[in-house]
Amino acid sequence: MPYFLYFSQPNFPKKNLVMADASQEKLRKMLEMLVTLANSTYGRDKKQLAEHFGIDTKTVGRYMATFEEVGFVFDQPRKGFYKIDKLHSEYKDLSQLLYFSEEESTILNRAISEIEAPDQLKDQLVKKLYSIYNFDRVATPLVMKQEQEKVEAISKAIRTGKQIMLYNYKSNHTGTISDRLLEPFQFIQSFTSFWAYEPESGKNKTFKIARFGKIKVLETDQLFTEQHIKMNLDVFRMSLDDATMPQNVKLRISLKAKNLLVEEYPLSEKFIEKLDENTYSLEIEVNSFKGIGRFILGLTNDIEVILPNELKLYLQGLMENFLQKLK
Repeated sequence: MPYFLYFSQPNFPKKNLVMADASQEKLRKMLEMLVTLANSTYGRDKKQLAEHFGIDTKTVGRYMATFEEVGFVFDQPRKGFYKIDKLHSEYKDLSQLLYFSEEESTILNRAISEIEAPDQLKDQLVKKLYSIYNFDRVATPLVMKQEQEKVEAISKAIRTGKQIMLYNYKSNHTGTISDRLLEPFQFIQSFTSFWAYEPESGKNKTFKIARFGKIKVLETDQLFTEQHIKMNLDVFRMSLDDATMPQNVKLRISLKAKNLLVEEYPLSEKFIEKLDENTYSLEIEVNSFKGIGRFILGLTNDIEVILPNELKLYLQGLMENFLQKLK
């Protein structure tokens, strides 16, 4: 679940609070209206929208004009009734436009905390962002244009409960290129990856969208939905496999390493403790040494491994293998 920020309330003029509340209320109504029109089957007329949101029909018209300006297209199933045309709108699926991962939630909360505004309003903003939609999380995915069709296909398969075929998937784990029959069930990491059950291996795995060329949504229904289980990812976005167990890791890191760690892996911040002005301690549980190992090897002068010895041996093996290649 997302983490919320709570602040003490300073003394700000009531006039400023009223103006800010009015602006937030307007934004809330616009977003709720957008969601209503996107989810409507038969459309809504302006009078219905005005009564539902407690505004006049002219205001409804202004809101709808704003939606059109930013790329949404309206369809009229019957005269005078409107709904968002997902087929021709710039944003075909609003749930893809409005989605937050836990990591993005952390970044957003941090950004909101630095805004120069009354703490009460910042707290309200966070709560409204998470409550205004009927989604578990809310966010803006950063999907590259060339990946949009893949994301839309996977989203369709998840929504309709169909299997998919990935063609020429490049696996870093096995070092092979192959076609994969999958049952996708959840996006992660801003739509750059997704969870899927692979019938051939009988395992739930994560797959990166950038690693395959083409995708086909099959007519076959998903047959193993009871096996769909999202595994927990660690801070370094690694999942457990059959050969690994969670490991507790303790590092001593410099200010430079701490800053880079938090920038690249925002969820790590809550596991960092300050020792002095330039030294920090990181104590964290990881699912695999691969993720944290890559980070350590990129900053060998700024990180000291305290525990466990298994991590030290893992890093030694990687470095020895690399040195052999230099000969």
